[in-house]
Amino acid sequence: MAADILFVNPPSPDGAIWIRDICRRGRKSHEGMIWPQTCLAYPAAVMSELGAEVAVMDCIAERTSWHDFEKKFKSLNPKYVVHHISDPTAENDARVAAFARKAGARSIAIGPHVTGLPLETMNLFPDLDFIAKNEIEGIVPGLIQACEKNKELDQVPGIVFRRNGQIVNNPDSPVIQDLDSLPIPRHDLLPLNRYKMPLIGKRYTYVLSSRGCPFHCSFCVEAVLSWHKVRYRSARSIIHELEWLQNELDVINIMFQADLFTFNKKWVTELCEGIIGANLKVRWTCNSRVDTVNEDLLKLMKTAGCWLIAWGLESGSQEVLDHANKGITLQKTRESIHQAHRAGIKNWGYFIIGLPGETRGTIQQTIDLSKELPLTLTLFHVAAPYMGTPFYKEAHEKGWLLSDNWDAFDMNDQYNVSYPDLPAREIEKGLKRAFREWYARPSVIWNLMKNAGGISYIWWFVRTAIDNIKWVMQKKTE
Repeated sequence: MAADILFVNPPSPDGAIWIRDICRRGRKSHEGMIWPQTCLAYPAAVMSELGAEVAVMDCIAERTSWHDFEKKFKSLNPKYVVHHISDPTAENDARVAAFARKAGARSIAIGPHVTGLPLETMNLFPDLDFIAKNEIEGIVPGLIQACEKNKELDQVPGIVFRRNGQIVNNPDSPVIQDLDSLPIPRHDLLPLNRYKMPLIGKRYTYVLSSRGCPFHCSFCVEAVLSWHKVRYRSARSIIHELEWLQNELDVINIMFQADLFTFNKKWVTELCEGIIGANLKVRWTCNSRVDTVNEDLLKLMKTAGCWLIAWGLESGSQEVLDHANKGITLQKTRESIHQAHRAGIKNWGYFIIGLPGETRGTIQQTIDLSKELPLTLTLFHVAAPYMGTPFYKEAHEKGWLLSDNWDAFDMNDQYNVSYPDLPAREIEKGLKRAFREWYARPSVIWNLMKNAGGISYIWWFVRTAIDNIKWVMQKKTE
């Protein structure tokens, strides 16, 4: 089967699971979670509506090697290739552009990395033809249509291209204000049976609910994407997609994709009441901030099918939270997590080790908080000062940054800041101690095994646990 346009999540550089998305800078997945590539399925749907033959290759989910990628690439023989380039895997990901150039296809790179560093990326990877910055659902079709009609590319907003040996960086395209205008993404092109998430027990996919976050956390990639204005899909549009997924693809496990799902309580209420009214049998998860929920809202979310919330809790130190401009209090953290627990919703806590102001003592405060709260899962990230964020600017100005190499920016496996009173090796020790102290408790192990979701997922859990034990035993810093 041939395809006009191929959308690619590139092969892994090392055989591990890597997370790439248009709203994430890229990281290695210690938890074994494989993200559905709805960010590729969206532009694929737009191009399908315009009459193009499209295909999606999720090489991470399908564990596709570079050798197998080349064979499938040749069989599809696309004219255009749209692919991720993320910070820690940039050189690896750019091999897609080299394959495209060799095969006579044109390559289009996407993601926060190329949005934040468009000129640097084009200079480093001469095989790369184009960059589509920021939201790509309107930009990629506009670019391809201009190429097909041999139009001047200066008039295509949001792209970076080459002309007569020079790199041209066009003005950004406006963000998509009406998310309802987007078609249902081509979930049917994704390897749904390969997507895994702890405790879910069956394939799942993402459903876009909103984009944008009004808060200004110093470490957040929103500073690069400029998605501070929140835009919502209507409840009617989301429910239509949920019905289609349930009826056509037999998918009922959903993770709502949002920069902050619960920012607008009125909108969340309308969506939950719509799900209940439509009698949908979906099981869904979302993300949240502790200062954007209350007990009544959480109870309604539970009734509508919410079974887990992922919370950005970040730290057990109020001073560290304040320095990061997080805007939450530890008192509110305790209150909201307990409210969700009482509502019957499982809690997944995300923490960051190594933010400015961190000490050995505050690391222990974070570990203690994670063990105190009723959390079903936790994930401890290392502080990553991504380029373009206030954290990066501060780290660069104060001499905390160890490397500007792109592969040094991975919030799961690189220790790229070192403070006078807390060197990188202590951050690594603190991160791994956090994992050990939280997950080595018998009650946690039993709870995870009990909720694993079937024998195949128990084995997946065991393999993931073994991989994490090996990772904890490794030493990356000196």
